[in-house]
This record gives sequence, structure tokens and C-alpha cells, in this order.
Amino acid sequence: MDEMNLRGRIVSMYNTVINFSRVMKWSTRKTYDIVNGKQDPTGKEIEAMCNALNVKIPDEMKALFFT
Repeated sequence: MDEMNLRGRIVSMYNTVINFSRVMKWSTRKTYDIVNGKQDPTGKEIEAMCNALNVKIPDEMKALFFT
């Protein structure tokens, strides 16, 4: 996962990771663990993040989550 691009996308859309975690209805701990690469997101979590981050292009999804 490309943590820097993921964090950049989150901050550009939601201003903070905390705001993103509220939208996702996740704990801030879980969100930071995923964003920092300490926890791998499940397929459903990746799908939910793609929806929240307006990622619709498979190549863009691969770049964010499958580097």
C-alpha cells in the first residue's frame, strides 16, 4: 500500500485522518493503523475507502492499495 498517496488523498478530501475515520465510522486507531501500513485493510474495507475517496479507476485503486 502506498501510505503517502493514501494519506494525501485522505487529507485533500477530508482535511484530517480523524475526519476520514468519522466518515468511515472506524476508530481513529484503526484508521491510523491502516494509513500507516501497520494493518492491512480487508477487501470490504478497501471497497469502502475507495467509495469514500472517489476512487473509481482500477489502476488508481491498485496504485493506492496494491503497490
